[in-house]
Amino acid sequence: MIRIMLFCTAGCSTSFLVQRIQSAMKTRGVAGEVSAKSESEFDKQIDKIDVALLAPQARFMEKRLRQICMEKKKGFVLIDPVVYGRMDGNATLDLALKSLDPNAPPAA
Repeated sequence: MIRIMLFCTAGCSTSFLVQRIQSAMKTRGVAGEVSAKSESEFDKQIDKIDVALLAPQARFMEKRLRQICMEKKKGFVLIDPVVYGRMDGNATLDLALKSLDPNAPPAA
């Protein structure tokens, strides 16, 4: 089971993407949980998740959050702005899964 959390500046727009990821997980048979939080919650939530996804509008925090994820052996992805703009749940799920296993082939 994979635990994914999306972080952005307010947590509003990412809630739409959470729904799309949940739908993709259900369709593809991927067990897990997805939620969205404000970046201010990152330090409180990091130990409860497997992958942190950062919204492109919050990229100014990438270096710090990526470093924390590396230290804690968590997956980290800065979501591509095009993928985010399209609210593409499948592509975002692929990014999250790939962050856990960099050698995994892309999903079909």
